[in-house]
Amino acid sequence: MAGSDHGDNQVTFQIKALGDYTKRLDHKLKVGQSITIEGPYGRFNLKAKKTTAKQIWIAAGIGVTPFLARLEALQNQSELSSRTQAKSPIQVRSQVQMHYSTNDSSTDPFVKRLQQACLGLPYIQLHIYNSNEGKKLTTDKLLNQELKKGAMEVWFCGPTGRAKELENELREKLQGSLLFHKEAFELR
Repeated sequence: MAGSDHGDNQVTFQIKALGDYTKRLDHKLKVGQSITIEGPYGRFNLKAKKTTAKQIWIAAGIGVTPFLARLEALQNQSELSSRTQAKSPIQVRSQVQMHYSTNDSSTDPFVKRLQQACLGLPYIQLHIYNSNEGKKLTTDKLLNQELKKGAMEVWFCGPTGRAKELENELREKLQGSLLFHKEAFELR
């Protein structure tokens, strides 16, 4: 799921074409067609465990979808609370560093969606890493002076191997405590 309900009972999905079924899916579905959705699976809850911890969100490729849904929910809540002066039930208590890795940011449709979703959310700092230009997210880039000490909560959604690598490096280098949440997946 890559987008939240905007009050119109609609959600957005992004489906990576990996096999015969998913490659043909866009030709099989029609507007107005009834479908059954199963899931979601996993427990990728972006609610902070420690209110004083620095929050880091890391996505790679299609792993950006839960973050997009969260950012859209924050946008919707921000718009609603500004119109009604109500307090948001979805709270982000500190700055969030959002890191997104892609092969080619100029052709990746998620880059524009992320940039749009972060507008009006001053507590979200977006960082894009374009591997075709040799730019890769490293633990050194994550652990600037501000983040080296104290508690850190990381939410990761992307390839399993990358999740293990980042978690191990962060545990080795971080001087404070680390909570590492991952919704890693295997793609063929």
